[in-house]
Amino acid sequence: MRSYLRHPFWQAVGLMVIAYILIAFIIPALPGSAVVPKSVVLQYMATVLVGVLIWVSDDEARWTTFKEPLHDVLVQPRLKVIRAAVLAAVTLMVGCITYGQVKASVAAPPNLRSIHPAPPSQITFRGKTITLVGLENPLRRPGGVTWRRTSPSATGSTMKIVCPATAIISTARANTRPA
Repeated sequence: MRSYLRHPFWQAVGLMVIAYILIAFIIPALPGSAVVPKSVVLQYMATVLVGVLIWVSDDEARWTTFKEPLHDVLVQPRLKVIRAAVLAAVTLMVGCITYGQVKASVAAPPNLRSIHPAPPSQITFRGKTITLVGLENPLRRPGGVTWRRTSPSATGSTMKIVCPATAIISTARANTRPA
């Protein structure tokens, strides 16, 4: 057991496990802390991995010793069963992660509707106060709105359509085609 603790490969694995436990479980347990999101855990673990690899590759002897277990698993014929188990475990892990990301969720869709505040009861426009509360739309009044059309002065000229209920004046081009 002591030889494993002195080997750089197992030291690196131990540091990665300790860092994950610290980030994912201990930090959220501190008073005043929140759960660390998975994306942040992934970023922190990538940073720890880079730091561990820099530490391991800092010394040539440590780097060579670090690579020995990896080389042995990939090359030694006596470790064929372990190599197959590692391949199966990595494939299964990638499959589980992929399935977890693409499976359908039963959560309700997000609420994308934005609710605006109520309009004010009155506004001031060009120095004149206009009360908005209690007004009704004349176009929705029972019986509708009567429109009166002013006759054009000449063919092809502009005519005006007036709504007496709202004092809206609409300008339109008169029909220029011969009847």
